[in-house]
Amino acid sequence: MDSPKSLGYYLPAEWELQAGVLFSWPTNHNTWVDNWEPVQNRYAEFVLKVACYETAYIILDKSYQKQAEETLANTVNRLGLPLGDIRFLDLRTNDVWVRDYGPIFIKNKNTAMFASTNWKYNGWGKSHPYDLDDQIPDLVSKELGHIGFKQSLVLEGGAIESNGCGDLFVSANCVLNGDRNPGICRRDIELKLLEALGGKKIHWITGCIEGDDTGGHIDNLVRFYKPDSVLVASTEECEGLNSFMIQKLKEDLKAVTLASGLSLEMVDLPMPRPVIFKNKMLPLSYLNFLIGNKAVYLPTFRQDKADQRAIEIVARQFPDRSLVSIDCLDFVREGGGLHCMTQPIPASDFNSEVALK
Repeated sequence: MDSPKSLGYYLPAEWELQAGVLFSWPTNHNTWVDNWEPVQNRYAEFVLKVACYETAYIILDKSYQKQAEETLANTVNRLGLPLGDIRFLDLRTNDVWVRDYGPIFIKNKNTAMFASTNWKYNGWGKSHPYDLDDQIPDLVSKELGHIGFKQSLVLEGGAIESNGCGDLFVSANCVLNGDRNPGICRRDIELKLLEALGGKKIHWITGCIEGDDTGGHIDNLVRFYKPDSVLVASTEECEGLNSFMIQKLKEDLKAVTLASGLSLEMVDLPMPRPVIFKNKMLPLSYLNFLIGNKAVYLPTFRQDKADQRAIEIVARQFPDRSLVSIDCLDFVREGGGLHCMTQPIPASDFNSEVALK
């Protein structure tokens, strides 16, 4: 079978035009035992703010749909937001982190059509339930009616980052870990990734912020905002829990040569103040933002000074988009943020009018 790369597909940068964003509504009470109602309300707020600009596709077992629609309607009234374009996909899941278990969408540079790469998922190294989530990529492909390229590797969407020009950041902590892809050598993994995602060059990223139980996702560490420029986590502490890791990360990034031959330009994005919940460090990171068609959705953590600084820094890098902040403290108690909860769907020639609404 021809690979996606040989057919002209590539992994777009997140700032490229989108037809919509894929969500997975929280339904597991056991996951959110301490804050079920706040999570429902905040999730509805996030969905509605995205749906202002593009279609929100929500994975949700039909038995929960009426409850979700009521929460959305109440949030519309409470915040004065428009309902926007929201569509439900009747599918069952274990958890909300669709970035990691959902299809990873690719786009054809010749036809402008999108497809997906459907990877294996094992609950971040079998540390969490995943039987339902592992089925989602193929089921979403059927629901949306697009081609899905089935892959043999375990790969989470939070473990990769693309600049849309052939450069792929890939988490060495996760993808090369024996609890994801045992017995497969690094070179074979690189070749599979390049062929599936239309890449030109793999850049292995090493590091993990404290409290990140994925083992080291890139979307908490470094994000492209232009083809040759990144925002990177930083800390003002010399001996903090993340300090040595971040210092090493920056040294590695300084040594990166992109497929274009250029070096990386880096902009520091300071981390929020550490927060302990139930004797565990929460994985707080402003890097876990979502780039949409007309807005960037930034996680905040009820830390006024740090939140405002992050808003100003990120807004400067995206002058053509609005900056929309979302309080994520309730979400991150379960380990993730806005980027983790979403997966953008690229615009294609048959849905670009929808994307541009």
